[in-house]
Amino acid sequence: WVGLVSCLAGMALMISGGDGQQLFPAMGVGAVSMVTLTALTSYAGKLCDQTMAGEVQSLLSCTVELSELIGPPLFGWILRWGIKNVHRTPWLPNLPFAIGAGSV
Repeated sequence: WVGLVSCLAGMALMISGGDGQQLFPAMGVGAVSMVTLTALTSYAGKLCDQTMAGEVQSLLSCTVELSELIGPPLFGWILRWGIKNVHRTPWLPNLPFAIGAGSV
């Protein structure tokens, strides 16, 4: 839970920062969420049969890797669109962070 809460807190900081000065503090808070992957794979390995522990941990790691592969281009596309349309509302560049916070 610590990892999920820190990820949500980091995303909330990113959403609220309009000028980019909260980016580094928000990433510092959000970096704690990487502890979640280690804890989750360890916990999943204990829940399943010992013969399936490697497969379960591999499946979880592949899911995270797929999100790291698909996430940055999608994030960049939404951020570019938000910056291009910032004249509509100043919150549009923060839209990718809001989507990320909503997905937590």
